[in-house]
Amino acid sequence: HLGLRPTSGALSGGADSPSLRLSLQLEGREEQGGVAVPALSPTAPRPTEFLFKDVVFTVAGEPVELRSFEVRVNNRLEVAHNNSYWPSLITAGVREVEFQFAVYKTSDLFDLMRRTPPDDLSAQLTFKGAHDGTGPAGTNYTVATLQFDRLGFQDADETGSLDELVGQSVEMIVLKPSTAADEIQATFTAVA
Repeated sequence: HLGLRPTSGALSGGADSPSLRLSLQLEGREEQGGVAVPALSPTAPRPTEFLFKDVVFTVAGEPVELRSFEVRVNNRLEVAHNNSYWPSLITAGVREVEFQFAVYKTSDLFDLMRRTPPDDLSAQLTFKGAHDGTGPAGTNYTVATLQFDRLGFQDADETGSLDELVGQSVEMIVLKPSTAADEIQATFTAVA
């Protein structure tokens, strides 16, 4: 529907739940005529689910084992009802993209970042979903890659007590690498 816009969304996953979760908050407005639904290609992959166990996360090219993650996008839409039941106007505010993840504390990497915040970091989040042969011939999975070219470190809080593994919850803000690029570059590939 061409009148539907995402106000906010979150992609998350964790060791507590096998499947990744995508939640969206949508706003819409009534449209009159001229709306054509795009046809879905019969060879378009239809993944059944994306599993947390298949997630690979790297920071500056180095792999990081995750306990959980969440990518949040807030478009800060403002909806106006001008003498109408349906929204008359939907405008975008300043977009905010955040990335939070949890790890077991196995090094002092994020402690060092907290003491001396680094210049912007790059990171990549890759996950795959089984599509059971619904994609191009000879493929079984769709691999999705989220590329963060510019992450700004915000904070790293420790979790846990003395008699359990210590974890860290790390918060980053996702910044645009340039005025012509989006905060996150997403690519999808079909693989065997």
